[in-house]
Amino acid sequence: MKITVPPTAARNGILRVWLQRIPVDSQIIYAFRTRPNTADEHPISQAHIYGRGEGSSASEKVMLQFPINPGGKPFQAGEVLILKRRNTAADAYEDIQLDVIEVT
Repeated sequence: MKITVPPTAARNGILRVWLQRIPVDSQIIYAFRTRPNTADEHPISQAHIYGRGEGSSASEKVMLQFPINPGGKPFQAGEVLILKRRNTAADAYEDIQLDVIEVT
């Protein structure tokens, strides 16, 4: 999933991604910088999601906060990041689709 960094996130040094609803499963979402036609190998940030659990009727929206990893290059307004999750069984990062309603 691609996310464009807004000016607010670049100024504040933290990207906030609002989701329509808390996902079922807990997981860590990683943000990667993009280069022309490819993504960096290493994440620049990560955010934890604490899932609502299978069968839960919880419908609250949730905010993911992505601070830059220590020593990382600051966010740049307009840059495109790719959000992925880690598939430990395959030892790889994989694409993820989230119900994003706002990015600040």
